[in-house]
Amino acid sequence: MNDLLPPHSLEAERGALSCMLQDRHCVADAIAFKARPEWFYDLRHQNIFSAIVDTSEAGRPVDVIVVTEALRRRNDLDRVGGIAAMSELADYTPSAANLKPYLELLRDNYGKRRLLALSFEIGVAARNGGTFEEAMGETEAGLLAIGNEVATGADRSIKELLRATVDRMEAAQASRGQLNGLPTGFYDLDRILRGMKAGQMIVLASATSRGKTALAMNIVERVAVHDGIPTAVFSLEMGAEELTLRLTCSMACVSMERAESGELSEADMISMTPAHAKISKAPLHIVDQGGLTFARFAGLARHVAQRHGIKFIVLDYLQLLKGAKKSETRTVEVGEISRGIKALAKELKLPILALAQLNREYDRDGNRPPRLSDLRESGSIEQDADSVIFIHRPNIEDTEAEIIVAKNRNGRVGKLRLLFRPEHTRFANMTKENRR
Repeated sequence: MNDLLPPHSLEAERGALSCMLQDRHCVADAIAFKARPEWFYDLRHQNIFSAIVDTSEAGRPVDVIVVTEALRRRNDLDRVGGIAAMSELADYTPSAANLKPYLELLRDNYGKRRLLALSFEIGVAARNGGTFEEAMGETEAGLLAIGNEVATGADRSIKELLRATVDRMEAAQASRGQLNGLPTGFYDLDRILRGMKAGQMIVLASATSRGKTALAMNIVERVAVHDGIPTAVFSLEMGAEELTLRLTCSMACVSMERAESGELSEADMISMTPAHAKISKAPLHIVDQGGLTFARFAGLARHVAQRHGIKFIVLDYLQLLKGAKKSETRTVEVGEISRGIKALAKELKLPILALAQLNREYDRDGNRPPRLSDLRESGSIEQDADSVIFIHRPNIEDTEAEIIVAKNRNGRVGKLRLLFRPEHTRFANMTKENRR
């Protein structure tokens, strides 16, 4: 291939088309793989691929004769080289079994061509007098769009899905009474959620200063420190060092106020030593960048997940993310971010615990239990979330909290109570004696 030309492989393009002309199953496989005409660099091959897909979707058999006739009707036969070129193409590859590597190469080359085009657009954006943040936003949006364009399909036959469903039910029967996802560490909450599952977006919301971050970090303690499951926390508001101090004090049951003011006692220091030791061994990674766009957050999440094998992500908090471009309203922008988080959880195959603020109207009337409509700039947050959990503490001084599972897709909703120790920023299970 000429180095001056964009990345492409005419051989792989011919091979993929040859497979489809030889075996009708290859056409279905290519469609399931989400192959597109643009994946082919050669315009002739784009036309042939379009004719193959149209023929298949019309319910007609796909072979060289039928596709040749389809090209003739579209006045494209001469453009692709005529009957001789089609006959030669049909015999190009000896085996239709090579389709997948051909398609993977086409997708890879197409993605590179899109990146090259984007790099030119980035150069224009960087020179057009706009701000760095605007140029960065356009870059992030472009990268996210390319990632979506070249993503392979997840299409599966109903027979395959039924097998997977039966396996899932049998596994549930075999592990009856056990969690089928990550634990939160709070048994009443785990009893309702049945664990935080891969692909789920779980929203944890409350009014200001009611313990969102504290509860989230208590869950992180269980998942990352106690169970040793690789976890990433994206803190858009609190610094990484402050978050680490909070985690340490919570685990050691030491006053964070005393720790920050330098008034720790000898007993406090002794209590913190084992907490330090446990946290230092935990597969926990904290990213404390503020002002992130969703595209930037998604890029960082992919990088951290790939590099460290992350199985659980916490985002503190959702409404602090910005859209790549300014939307007509903030509600629309947050809705797009919410859908993006749910899609990211599915893509990375892990649960994302996204913290969220309640709206100002609720802040003015915080005595009643929160409802789904109280989510700030809610847009589609409640629609996209698999579970929505509220913390209800009418007063900051309250040492008991009502936890409301207001939404639980494929499960029940419900309420439970937890003790809250504000000096340790720590929630705890209710004992049998003080349960109501």
